[in-house]
Amino acid sequence: MLNFIQQQGTLYLVGFSFVFMVMVWSLNRLQGSMPSPVNKLIVRWIRLIWIAVFVAIILKLTFLTGVPYWRLFSMGVLGWFLIDSGYLWLYILAWDRSELPLFPTVREVEKTDWPANRRFFLIKDWIRENNYRELGSFKYFYEDEVLQNMIVYESPDGMIRLQVIIVIDTTGVILDQVVFNSMTAEGDVIVTDNIFMPYGGFYPETWTVNRFPSVRKIEIIAKRHLDILASKSDSCCVKFEEEAKTWIDRSQKVLEEVNVAAGILNERRDREEFGKMTGEGRYRIWKELLLLNYFSVSTINR
Repeated sequence: MLNFIQQQGTLYLVGFSFVFMVMVWSLNRLQGSMPSPVNKLIVRWIRLIWIAVFVAIILKLTFLTGVPYWRLFSMGVLGWFLIDSGYLWLYILAWDRSELPLFPTVREVEKTDWPANRRFFLIKDWIRENNYRELGSFKYFYEDEVLQNMIVYESPDGMIRLQVIIVIDTTGVILDQVVFNSMTAEGDVIVTDNIFMPYGGFYPETWTVNRFPSVRKIEIIAKRHLDILASKSDSCCVKFEEEAKTWIDRSQKVLEEVNVAAGILNERRDREEFGKMTGEGRYRIWKELLLLNYFSVSTINR
């Protein structure tokens, strides 16, 4: 009986490993032609399931032959989740103590080259079809290293500003992120975006932020932004008066001040000794990173 169980377990392991490799290969090919954080999320879940099944079969064949598979599978899931969450915590601690700035230097450049993949072509087509005009191209720098690119556009009536953010993640994949901004006569800011990055901090009380990290189509984000504006009032929005560069710099300054006051960020004078973030700030980043990685959920919406 034991030999039969071992033979069956080995066959299951080989078969599941083959299916796992085919699925990951297919998703990686899709990621190369049309990058999306959602594809990475699916790969992450497939990897988690494969590791849990692998652990369950190995334990069943060796030490815990009398324990049901579902319990061994649960042990594998829990074990991997603890390892992955511990790794993320160490990553955050390392980043917190690194020299990378919280708010990089922004420089206006003459032109930003669009990545040559289908998703960016679709964004560019939507911008052209809706007659948005370009206000400027910007790069975020740490010393001489470019951290990300951003192009700012404005709607024909001047009441919506669109930021197209071009980010290269740690694996070298180029990701698209879009941010729609509007402002009321009272100075309140309304933001709708699909940013797939942990924030962990607070926004000013006058800001309304709606984040949809799993939505990658710009037309859906645009529609949700317009729906939110329509729910406010007919005269909720005013034209932006500031230049794009001034507007970006002021927004970064406001966000830093709010999060220092809220106890999420340390004062600049204390960051060399204690890190950029407080303990609460590191915890909030860790929690949001886990939610994004496994559920594509953001805690930002307010």
